[in-house]
Amino acid sequence: MLGWLNVVLPGGKGSLLLYNLYADESYSTKEGNLSVCGYLIGSKALPFFTEKWAEALGPLPYFHMSEGHHKSHPDIYRKLLRLISCDHFVAAFSATVHQRAYRDVMRYRLHGHPALYWFGGAYSFCVSAIADLANRWLNANNPGEKDMAYIFEAGDGRRGEADWALQMFNSDPYLVEMKRRIRYFSHVFVDGKRKEAGALQAADILAWHVVKSDEGTRPPDDVREALLAVRCYQVYYTADDLRSNLQENLKFNELYKSLKGAKKFKFSHSIAP
Repeated sequence: MLGWLNVVLPGGKGSLLLYNLYADESYSTKEGNLSVCGYLIGSKALPFFTEKWAEALGPLPYFHMSEGHHKSHPDIYRKLLRLISCDHFVAAFSATVHQRAYRDVMRYRLHGHPALYWFGGAYSFCVSAIADLANRWLNANNPGEKDMAYIFEAGDGRRGEADWALQMFNSDPYLVEMKRRIRYFSHVFVDGKRKEAGALQAADILAWHVVKSDEGTRPPDDVREALLAVRCYQVYYTADDLRSNLQENLKFNELYKSLKGAKKFKFSHSIAP
């Protein structure tokens, strides 16, 4: 298991004593809500949790809600839900946006292109939002922590724009303050369909239920109780929130270009109050 953790935390780059944010996305249609949800876990707790999750999977090579594993293997599902607890995770986060509303707001044209071209799609927006939520939690609960590793499920076809933005935060000297604000240590997109990817599979369970709940499908009481074991901080962006956020990013975009002379910048993120 530790060999896989070294993929997340590159060898020779700092210590293993940091927080890890594992996140996955879920949506029912490309017109409705999209949610990116994740769990924050300390590096000391991660190996133990990963081992316990792999044991609980039994004959399954991985667990995935959209493949119906919760229906075909209900006993394994209950075992996994019991592992989603404060014994392992310190907090959960969820960011949701309505995809059609996001595209409508991002039709605003900037330098001959829609804002979507400059600032990315709904998935990137929610990735940035969940990072902001997690860092707000750390600011309030553990402000001395300076590093966080970001681990995302590799299956989303839109991951490229989020990957590009996170790489820029890491490498661009003009964005050093943003890198510090999100406590960026490293990021990686990994295959969640592996026994050792338990934290990503836990995030998949949470994201699936958040989307279903938004659609009016309440989880069974025992599932709801299990998911509430770890406090989840959630944000949902209305069209007005998106317009406000766009205005803030336009201001930052102009400042960034004046500093660097850049032709294109994919958004920074701020949560509307």
